[in-house]
Parts: sequence; structure tokens; C-alpha cells
Amino acid sequence: MICTECHFENLYKARFCSDCGNPLVDLSSDRIIDEGYILKRRYEIRDIIKKGGMGYVYLAMDIRLGRECAVKEMLKNSSVESDKYAVRRFEEEALLLSRLRHTGLAVVLDYFVEHGRYYLVMDYIKGKDVETILKEYSGKPIEEDKVINWSLQILDILNYLHTQNPPVVYRDLKPGNIMIRESDSRAILIDFGIARTVGTGSNTTKTTIGTFGYCAVEQLKGKPEPRSDIYALGITMHYMLTGVKPEGVNVEPVEKLNPSLSSNLAKVVNKAIQLKPSSRFSSARDMTGAILSSERLEKLIADDYPDMVFVPGGDFVIGSDKGEINEIPEHSVNVKAFLIDRYPVTNIQFDKFVRETGAAITHWRQHFRHGMENFPVVSVNWHEASRYAEWAGKRLVSEAEWEKAARGTDGRKYPWGDEWDNFSTGNLSLSGVGSFPGRISTFGAMDMSGTIYEWTSDWYYPYPYRGPYEKGKTKVYKGGKNRLATCSFRGFENPDYRSPLRGFRCAIDC
Repeated sequence: MICTECHFENLYKARFCSDCGNPLVDLSSDRIIDEGYILKRRYEIRDIIKKGGMGYVYLAMDIRLGRECAVKEMLKNSSVESDKYAVRRFEEEALLLSRLRHTGLAVVLDYFVEHGRYYLVMDYIKGKDVETILKEYSGKPIEEDKVINWSLQILDILNYLHTQNPPVVYRDLKPGNIMIRESDSRAILIDFGIARTVGTGSNTTKTTIGTFGYCAVEQLKGKPEPRSDIYALGITMHYMLTGVKPEGVNVEPVEKLNPSLSSNLAKVVNKAIQLKPSSRFSSARDMTGAILSSERLEKLIADDYPDMVFVPGGDFVIGSDKGEINEIPEHSVNVKAFLIDRYPVTNIQFDKFVRETGAAITHWRQHFRHGMENFPVVSVNWHEASRYAEWAGKRLVSEAEWEKAARGTDGRKYPWGDEWDNFSTGNLSLSGVGSFPGRISTFGAMDMSGTIYEWTSDWYYPYPYRGPYEKGKTKVYKGGKNRLATCSFRGFENPDYRSPLRGFRCAIDC
């Protein structure tokens, strides 16, 4: 084994040079790089993430920055012409990704050539790809709420790509290239190995490339365009909503395979997978509007409500048969789509309300000192919280909405999963909102358990829930500080009551 640094001859199985200590690996063939090998004296190989059509993707440690990253390696092809094409596409990918910046895309960190191999270093996205999730469902459909959320996030990415100048067409949208990030359950597009720019009005025939079953007819003919990505997303949604993997360009209407699907979403999917591009949605933004058309799209634009998250309507499980008496029985409840504050209302927000309205509300100020502007406001009673919500053009969250925003549709115990993970910060201490990103819910709401208790709009009545109720004696509150404060936890108190650990958040109807 010849060292590439000092040219010293080492034993064949040596991992490091006996003379200079340089890491060694035999890269004369297409063999997998061993764990522990260091590329470019910086990226230590830790594991294999996946093997794609053009090469391996490794999990590595950036020694210089002390952070995990993904290293994509291009394998050589026996055909010289094919090899040249692959190298050129790899270089184009590096240049393309280096200028793209979107929360749903992995950022390119580095690009280099070593031992005749080409490497692209990107952010490491920890999570599961949708193909893996579909396998876990064993042929059953994924919940409609999840499919809607992920699809809207992918459409936001596609809108960004398609509005570049010139437009960028992804060309390989499929379940295996959609990663659901573990930290926030957000859909991320990965592996831009065959994405390319397409000039407006271009009639040039491109190389036919993509994955059979997800490729639009025009892409199979070497004529990809932005609506080709719309088709691929439609097919991917069809697969997620039916559990039936596509095997060609002709697929059955989605509602035939999943009769329980909402009619609006079925229409969206069927339009997206039309064979003629002109029969599909004209853009990713138009498809987004179609998905949300029944839920007032104008209120769901992120720029208008940057501090709120969208929760789709539909059924979900509320309560717990394993919880306290107030939480029994576990049962299904339907809620309409709504927006909910990402964080509890803060001191600085409540202070603005008090100053602008001249409200004679003072108890909360004993918990508002310098440096606590972004701490949740506490020691407000239900009436004061309701007045703030009305002033803000919102309303208090119902207990069913609160639980769905925290729990999602999979019946989890806490917003982040089924384990507590020692998130408690003590019985009396408070922290700024968003201080614990690991506590994020599936819909993106933060601090719903492990921080404060939160007022809801509902009067308390025993389950099963039949609200909203018009009158009562006590109001329901949710959340809490300790491991007993599960998503299904519900307490009740007189609406005049104030507590140093009780605040609130707001919602908007969709």
C-alpha cells in the first residue's frame, strides 16, 4: 500500500502509514471506504448512509469543526463516456447546490477530488426517508395529515427551485429522496445528483434520467420541465396515501384505492399525475393553493404568520386510557384546520398589549424582569388571556386543538415522542421560549410540555369530549412542567385563578 503523501511502501492491510501516519485505503477499485479513514485530512468516515445509483453516501465527522456531515462519493463507471458524463454531472451538482439556500435543502459544505474520486460534503440530515417509513406501514396508507404537511413542505421547496433563474428541475422526486428530519419532522429533499437548470423555452432534448414509476412522460422523452416535478410529487403522494407502489405511468385514481380519502385531496393528486403537462397544476404554488383551498390559503402564508404553525383538520385520538380519570376514555375527535402560536405568548408581547390598551393588569409584572422579555407570560387569569387574544386578532386554543397540535395523529405521549428524556427544568424555574428545540411537536409547535401550563378556551366537562361547551364553572388547562404533563393531561381551574406557572397561546380559524 503506497502512501499518497510520502510514497512509503506499507503492508497491504495497513490503515495508517508507518512513516508519516497518513490514513491509507486502497481506492484502486470501487470498494467501500473503511470506517475510520480520513478524507482530505478532515472528514473521518463513520458509516454508510446509503448506496445510490451513482455512488455511496457516507456519514462522516468533520474533524476541524467537530460536526457530523454527509459525504457523497461518485463511483467510477466502466464506460469512459459514461464516466465523463457522471463526473460532469457531479461537478454541476456541486455548483448548483452551492448557490441554493432553503430550509428544506441540505447545504453544500465542500467539494473536492481525492484518489481520482469525487466527493461532495453536505449537511447531515438525521431522520428517515419516506421509503423507509412506507415500509414500516407495510402497505397501509400514511395518515392524511402527515401527507398534507410533508407535501406542502416539498411544494415550498419546489416553488423555490422552479423560480430560480433559470429554473431548477429536481428530476428525481420519490420517497427515497425525501428525508423526514428527526429534530422537527420536516420534509427535506436530499440527493441532487440529477437536478439541472432548464432555460425558459428550451427545446433541447436532455438525457433521459430519473426513477421509473415516478418519471413523467415528457421526462422519459428527455424533455423535463418544472411540471415534471409536480407529476413526481403527485405519484409520491399517491403512494403515501394508498400504500401501493407505482409500477408505470398509468395508475388508478387515488380514491379508488383509498375510499376514505378526502375528496379535495383526491382531486389534487389526480390532477398532479395527469399524463399531459398542460393538464397538471401550472406551478408548485398553484398546487399548494389547491391543497389548502378549503382552508383559506391567504391565512396560511408563512410571511403573514411567521410565529404560527398550521395544523390540518381531521380526526385524531384525544385522552388516554392509561392517564388520570380526567383523561379517560381515549376517543376520537374531529377538529377543523387551524393556526396555532408556535410558542406561548411572551412577556414582551403581553407588555405591548397592556401598554396599547391601557389594561389594568399588573400581577404578571412580578415575573417580568430585564432579560425575561422572551419568557412566557404567567400569572394571567383566563379572562386576561382571552382579552389579549381578541386584541391580537386571534382566540384562545380549544383543548382538542391544543392536544392535536402537541400530539399529532400517532397517539404519542409527549410532543416529542414517548420518553420524557429528563426535560424537566425544576418546579419553579422558567426559560425563554424555544430554549428546548428537542421538544418540538410533529406540527412544529414548541414548549407544549415541560414548561408552563396553558389556558384553553374550553369549559371543563368529563370525557368523552363533546365541546365546545357554552357554559360551565371551570376552564381546562393543558401542558405542565414535569413528566406527568403528557399531551393528554388536562387540569381545570376557576377562570379568575392566577398561577406563576400558567400562561397561554392563541389560535386562528382556517
